[in-house]
Order: sequence, then structure tokens, then C-alpha cells
Amino acid sequence: MPSFAPGYILVGRRDFVSDDDFDATLAAQKGSSLGLIHSALRVHKVKVATGKESAAVAALQNNPNVEFAEVDSYVSATLTPNDAKYSSEWHLTKIGASTAWDTTTGSGVVVAVVDAGVQTNHPDLSANMVSGHNVYDGTSTVTDVTGHGTCVAGTIAAVGNNTIGAVGVAFSASIMPIRATDSSGNGTFSSAAAGIMWASDNGAHICNISWSNLYKSSTVIQAAQQAQTATGMITVVSANNNGIDEGSTGSPYLVVVSGTDKNDALATSPYTSSWGQMVDVCAPSVDIVSTLFNSSYNTSPSGAYGTSFATAVVSGVLALIKATRTDFTPTQILDALYQGATDLGGQGYDTKFGYGRVNAADSVAYASAAPAADTTPPVVSITSPSGGATVSAIVGVKVTATDNVAVAKVDFKVAGVIQQTETVTPYIFSWDTTSHANGSVSLTATATDTAGNATTSAGVSVTINNTAPPDTIAPSLSILSPTNGQKVSGNVRITSNAPDASGSVTQVLYIDNVQRYSVGSASLSYSWNTKKVAHGSHVIKITATDSSSNVATQSITVTV
Repeated sequence: MPSFAPGYILVGRRDFVSDDDFDATLAAQKGSSLGLIHSALRVHKVKVATGKESAAVAALQNNPNVEFAEVDSYVSATLTPNDAKYSSEWHLTKIGASTAWDTTTGSGVVVAVVDAGVQTNHPDLSANMVSGHNVYDGTSTVTDVTGHGTCVAGTIAAVGNNTIGAVGVAFSASIMPIRATDSSGNGTFSSAAAGIMWASDNGAHICNISWSNLYKSSTVIQAAQQAQTATGMITVVSANNNGIDEGSTGSPYLVVVSGTDKNDALATSPYTSSWGQMVDVCAPSVDIVSTLFNSSYNTSPSGAYGTSFATAVVSGVLALIKATRTDFTPTQILDALYQGATDLGGQGYDTKFGYGRVNAADSVAYASAAPAADTTPPVVSITSPSGGATVSAIVGVKVTATDNVAVAKVDFKVAGVIQQTETVTPYIFSWDTTSHANGSVSLTATATDTAGNATTSAGVSVTINNTAPPDTIAPSLSILSPTNGQKVSGNVRITSNAPDASGSVTQVLYIDNVQRYSVGSASLSYSWNTKKVAHGSHVIKITATDSSSNVATQSITVTV
């Protein structure tokens, strides 16, 4: 069997790329898109010539229109369990499950099992089943084709206190069966990603995929990121059973699990756990007694082996934490998982055991003791200006904001658009109304507290009026020369000055009531030849008129 689906690759398309450009990019490699894996992902399943998959991926990885390209690798379950009868579940004691059960058994939490199907009518699982889906062929058929999914499901949430069979880590949680393989149990990166998205879209809180190499897939990581961002769902995957450092860094959106034995050592027989920087946490992975798909159970020491079941144990512990604190964010849930883990290997984080072997008792206790999440939003109001006010020029906007913990910031908005942000009291904003059109606008303020809770104030309607008032002031007119009463002769220079706020002035000169000169300026200068006028008194008058028709007049009398 080839290591990847022949004739298919996965290509992540960059946001800014047009349909035509993307199609042309694929066509250059003789490929064509079969469509998106999910509408919320930018990943296309692409048909290429069989045998040319790796070459197409290599070429597309260097194309600026492509975020990533990868072959659609087959992924396998880390082990199919042996059939046997229930004997003992040592891993529950190791992780302190019974102590955790004093607080919660996982009721109300839905764990999706993306696998080869689940036997939904198993007597130790049926009571905990919710509706699932087959993302491989688009049907509702989730029948387990290998037995692996049923064993994983039982490890997570086999029914407890029913006098029969095995007990799951979170035995009151619900299982959402999602088959993502063909009839032979073969899954791919794309089917895993589709399973993650279906689980997220349909209400799962935790998604368990006990398959190999998923942390190496950009497609799977993008799906896990989208799911966690959109709905808060946490995705848990296996670290493999290759017994090597996988050389992968993983992702903050995948919880990657390595396996341990009954002595808290890295599991070695019959399957040695992989390790690496991608490992977040470890859990028991040897001789795990659980449900089998023929309505039976396996028997110790021939229980299930492999990191598949370590992954299932971690999913069960996450379900217990989630049930304990329904108010927790994914970050807080994972913090409780890691803070409660029993440190193994060197002190602190290491690449074989991650943050440690899961400890249900301590993680549930840590979650229980954590302060309740702050869900109380701030109280906020605009105190000035008041509703109905007319404003102009620069206006001081005053906001009052209080919170049960602390206000982180206040955004002042005009017509819903943020104008300014303040982070300390008093919350006073200097608003330049001239940057907005005259008319009625609504002012609001949004206060956000340190937990991210936000409240927007009631709107305050004000009217912006930056229209200039009517100009009723005449120019400031002065006749500078000659002076009143002066005796003049020869050529006499008549000058005046008439400044005005409008900047537009017309001056008209009259001598003995006869217009002699006009100028469109605040300064006037005119040469008057007195040799041609009669001796005696003469009246010099100047009028200055601005653009608003305001008129100033000044007269003097001189003797020739």
C-alpha cells in the first residue's frame, strides 16, 4: 500500500489569491481543485496525475499563491487491540480517576472519536452515544470496521456503575462517533481534518483522533485551530509508536500524547512510544482494558497497547476537567491538564513526557480550586455631552466606566466607529467635531474588562454644527494720509487700510462726493493732483465693504 492517497494532494490557498490565479497555479502542475475540505478552511483537495504527487507538492510549496502543499498521507491507528474479557484497568488507579470521580464523571461533555467507527450498540457504550457521521463517504454509517474506534471510545467513556465490563475515564461523558476511514480502516490527513470540522460544527467539546503523524499535517493543524477558535473544541492526537524522536514541533492547537508503562517509564513493549518537541503530555499506553467491537472486552495482560490509548486517556481527563469547569476557556482547560500532571523525567517539561503523566485527581482539583471566570461585564455611560446637545469645534467627551474586577480599556465611538481609546481613568476624550459632517450623530462608548467582557453604552445623540455664524462686523477702516484739517498742495498721496476677518474688502475713494478710485484690497493708495482743484476746503471720503456687505465709512476735510 502506498504511503499516501494516489492522485491527490492537499493545497492551502493564501487569502489574497483570486479563483483564476489559484486555478492557474494548480493547472501549471496539471492539477485541479476538487473543492474545499470545509468552508471554514483554506485547504483544497487537488487531483493530480498519479505518480506526480510529490513533484507537484514540491513545486507548489514555492509558489507565492500557496500557503502550503502536502501529499494526502494515509494515517493509521497506533494499534488494533486484542480481543479478551475484562480483567483490570490499572491505568485508572495510576491517574487517580476514582478521586476525580468524587467531583465529576464527565456528564454533559461530548467527546468526538474520529476513527474507523464505533460499535454504537455495545452494551457498555450505547447509553453514552450521541449521533455521529461518516465523513469518509458522507453517510450516517459509523459501524466500526477494525475495532480500534470501539476500544478508544471505551477507554474514554465506557459506562460506569452498570455492573458490567469496563469503565471509561469519563464514564458519564457522551461519545460522538465519526468514521473517517474506508472499509479497510485507512484514513488520510484530509479525512481527519473533515472529522475535526464535523465534530466542531456539531457540538463536540473534545475531539480524539488516535492516529499517527497528524501533528505533521498543516491541513490537520489548520482544522484544529479553526475548531478551537470557533467553538472552543480541543483536539487530541497520538505521538506514534515508532520509538524515535519524530523531530516535529507540533502545534498549540493539538494536544500530542506519548505513552507510558505501569512504572511511569516511556512505553517500550510491545510498542515503543515516539517522542519529540511536539509532545505535550503523556498517559498510560500498555495493557489498557476496554471495550471491543464484538460486544466484548479485552483481558489483561493482553489489553490494548499503543499511544492510541494514551490519547484516549487524555481525552477522558480533559472531559473531566471540562465537566468540572464549564466556564473554562480551552486555555484554562489545558492549563489545568498540565498543572495537574505528574512530572516525569527531568524537572519540568521534556520531550519524552511533555508536562508529565496525566493525573485526573490533581487536574480536577486544580480546576475546582481556580477562581470562577469573570463573566460580569463593565457598566459604562457617557456623561457629557448630554443627549440633544449641539456641538462644534473641539468637544470634551466624558465617560464613566466601572467593573467588578478592572476596566482594561474604553473605546469612544462616533456612529459606531472607534475614534479614540483610553486605558486609564478619567476617561475623557477630546473630540474634533470638524472631522465629521454637520448633522445628528450617535455617540457610544464600549468598556472592556480584563477578562474580555465588553459593554457598549446607550447612544447619546448630538447635533454637529460647524457652520460659521453670520459676519456682521464691518472692516476696520482708517484713512492714514492726509490727516483731517491738513493743508495740502501739489500731488497728495491718499492712503488707507481696511483689514477684515473675511479677507475680502473693496475700498472706494470719493473726493467731494465724486468717486475717484476703487480697489479690491485692504490697502488703498491714490495720488491726487490738487493743482487742478479750487482753493479752499475739500472732503475726502472712503468706504470699505466686505464679502458680507458690511460697510465702513470714514471722511476727512483738507484745505488746498
